[in-house]
Amino acid sequence: MSLRCKRIISSLTPLTPLTPLSKKNRYTIHIPKSKMTSVSQVYRTPVLTDVSLRDGLQCLPKNMLGLFTTDKKEQVFRNQIILNKHVENVEIGSIVSPNFYPVFSDSLKLYKRLDSYKHNSNQDARLFLLVPNFYGFQKGICYGVNNFSFITSVSESFQKNNTNRTIIEMKKEIQSCFKVLNDNNILNYRTKIYISCISECPLEGKINMDTIINEIIDYSIDYENTEICLSDTCGTLTIKDFQYIITQCLMMNQNINLENISLHLHVDYNNMNEVSEIIQFCKRMNIHKFDVSLLDYGGCSKTISEEKTKPNMTYDLFYKLW
Repeated sequence: MSLRCKRIISSLTPLTPLTPLSKKNRYTIHIPKSKMTSVSQVYRTPVLTDVSLRDGLQCLPKNMLGLFTTDKKEQVFRNQIILNKHVENVEIGSIVSPNFYPVFSDSLKLYKRLDSYKHNSNQDARLFLLVPNFYGFQKGICYGVNNFSFITSVSESFQKNNTNRTIIEMKKEIQSCFKVLNDNNILNYRTKIYISCISECPLEGKINMDTIINEIIDYSIDYENTEICLSDTCGTLTIKDFQYIITQCLMMNQNINLENISLHLHVDYNNMNEVSEIIQFCKRMNIHKFDVSLLDYGGCSKTISEEKTKPNMTYDLFYKLW
């Protein structure tokens, strides 16, 4: 066990309810319509996170899972992913139980390999691992992982089914993870929080827009230096709903920084006009961070049957629409 791990583990205490983070910056304001859709004169260069080795693999057909050995994943990273321009982050796996996702049983081993290769070859892309709970986060810390993705939801059923925790329990665990990062002076860490089901839940159906907006505002304020990724889990997000979500967030709190908002789309190829308009709206609003994948797969196989999952946005499709 590394010295860092020993030091951090010794400082950990059992999870207890934490004092809610300060809400001193939260207040409601009214923005004139003229400011709601202000267009930047210069479009930002897109910042991409490659999720091929995480979301791209978690819904692969079972007969394909054996193809992605640790060596194969390393080959994909070295020969394909990091050669793509604008890729700043790469999610390479998830620290989850192999009973649910055996394809990720080697995620920590892969992290060590790719981190070593990255430093030896002067590659700048940041490596991320997704952690669904505090236990997975602890394991990542022990292995020297610095960049973490956390998963939450606006749907109670989805959260419980996906992580075996309620939304409130997940929020407390995320707080505990950030407390460890801050209290132990872990340097140069990056964090990302997925908010799943921002349009529809595969278990509950359509989600109330006000619930979505309030959750985005809460996370954006509580974790102001963290990327907040809006995940269209079912691939049913419409431009009308997305515009409403973003503009209402800005109307309700002027401190929301769209620089920290990113988008994780699952694409319905029968409804490409919606996807195209969403991307163009993001461009106008300077929302310029997106998840992309080399693989035309993706989705949460724990909550969505294989035949109903919709694929991640590919590089080719993103650049075509951008």
